[in-house]
Amino acid sequence: MTAKLNIRPASLISIVYLLLALLYFSPVAVAYKLAFPLAFLTLCALRFSTWPMVLAMGFSALGDYMGVCHNFWGQMGGFALAHIAYLLFFCRTSPEERTSEGMKWKSAIVILYGVVVGLLIVPHVHGFLQAGVSVYVLLILTMCILAWRQKNPYYALGAWLFVFSDTILAWNKFVSRIEWAGYLIMIPYYLGQLILFMQSMRSREQNLTK
Repeated sequence: MTAKLNIRPASLISIVYLLLALLYFSPVAVAYKLAFPLAFLTLCALRFSTWPMVLAMGFSALGDYMGVCHNFWGQMGGFALAHIAYLLFFCRTSPEERTSEGMKWKSAIVILYGVVVGLLIVPHVHGFLQAGVSVYVLLILTMCILAWRQKNPYYALGAWLFVFSDTILAWNKFVSRIEWAGYLIMIPYYLGQLILFMQSMRSREQNLTK
């Protein structure tokens, strides 16, 4: 009976979230529909997750809203705050032992990825925005490292989908246009956020049953 009760809200949340995500890709003209999925997860997090996840979802929704308004500084700022909230969340969950070899090579892979992508993209960003993008890159890479250090591997999957989405977004904006960029950005982004949220629900349930 307990398992059924736990599965039901997760399934309903996933269905509604995916329907809202599909609305973004539909030709239906609805204002700010890009931000609907994360706004929905923010409300769900109030009931089914912890306060850092509430902030992560809420600031992500803000970033989406700013993106709709074509305010890149606001968009980047919203997601920067979301990554700080994710950092707080991962610091409160269950990381691997700090001395494990896995910690070292996982960090090395993320850092190497960040260096390569940074060298390819950041030089194409001009003015003060270059500093903002550089700080943002450091935040999302740190978030990815902490996510990969968790005992739950799905956190790493969600974080890497987020990193991939932002890489495509940055390349498309600053380097050169990418065909089907909207799909390559939004599909990994929406899936990554859903995975991170669902795993936070699972972690909270496990903690409550201990």
